[in-house]
Amino acid sequence: MIAAFFGAGLIEASRLVHTPALDAFRATLPGQLLLGTLVSPWNLCAYAVGIAVTAALAVSFHRDRRRAALPA
Repeated sequence: MIAAFFGAGLIEASRLVHTPALDAFRATLPGQLLLGTLVSPWNLCAYAVGIAVTAALAVSFHRDRRRAALPA
């Protein structure tokens, strides 16, 4: 979970880097979809919520599978 949030932070921070090649790629549709164009704290909040929900679901599913595997 921490690694996922760290990766999301790196993606957001990469939007602060501007080189001619990166800016040219960001001007294309694939560049906008993959790298984005704006740095927003709301994006980090959305990443955090998505990561937390996914982690909670993973723990829940793992707990249910372990419970089902126990002898009755």
